[in-house]
Amino acid sequence: ACSRYLGAVALSLGFALRAAIALTFFLKERETAQEKRRAEGERQLAQRQRHRAEVARERAELEGARAAYARGALLEARSKLRGALERHPSRLGRALWAQLSKDPRLWSRNLGTPLHATAISPDGRWVAAGGQDKAVYLLSTQTQHRRVLRGHGDQVRALAFAPDGRRLASASWSGQVFVWNLARGTRKELHGHRGPVVSLAFSPHGRRLTSASWDKSYRTWTLQGTAPPKVSRCPGRCSAVAYSPNGELLAIANLRGTVRLEEPETGKLAAKLGGHPGGTIGIAFSPKGEQLATVGADALVRLWSTRSYRRVRTLG
Repeated sequence: ACSRYLGAVALSLGFALRAAIALTFFLKERETAQEKRRAEGERQLAQRQRHRAEVARERAELEGARAAYARGALLEARSKLRGALERHPSRLGRALWAQLSKDPRLWSRNLGTPLHATAISPDGRWVAAGGQDKAVYLLSTQTQHRRVLRGHGDQVRALAFAPDGRRLASASWSGQVFVWNLARGTRKELHGHRGPVVSLAFSPHGRRLTSASWDKSYRTWTLQGTAPPKVSRCPGRCSAVAYSPNGELLAIANLRGTVRLEEPETGKLAAKLGGHPGGTIGIAFSPKGEQLATVGADALVRLWSTRSYRRVRTLG
């Protein structure tokens, strides 16, 4: 009887031990499953938080791009928008990119004053602008960094960079003409005009500067030395001057509608062009100098051959 009792106890203990072991494994597996679910929940929560952060950043970049576009900072707008589209090509982002792609501007800058003249340096690094507030503004085409040159006593009407880009000529409504040394920030004044100077042109070698004025004169200065300028007359108010790319011709327009072509060295007349009733307002040589374009108050553009001095075409 004792042995049967002991056997029953042992059997019970065996069942109890197996049950305890099974319960331990069950509790362990349940704990592991809970840890997996908790880890998965934390992972999903972190993923949702990252997604919300990315959406918030994308929205901020889109809003920044739209704000930059609205104020004319086209480079900044494109940079912000490109980053947003690389992470998430949203419909709104693609629509704004399409709008930016249609705008040819690189950037714009409001200088807070009406502007009358502009010029780009030969290397494309600087834009000069001048206008009503008598100042000349130099803007970096890369950074939009601004320099201000002051000294004119009246509104700025004409600007021209020297071929080496180191000097800038500016002229005002009162007849002042300055040549600025951009590295030093100094200027040299060229005296003589008694009326508004409306056009400036450096010779291709940069040793001469010609100015056109409403005082019916155009003046050519030799910039080295102290020689007085060569003074010539227009039949009416002089309106524009330009050198041919090879420097062999100087074109002078006036508000009576004619254009004089002369040899810069001698002043000898090469040709006299007409054709703009109401006045010739602007002139420009083609890159190779084989043609001259003139524009007038008659709303027409005329192209002239600089070989035959005949009109090639009329546009408008």
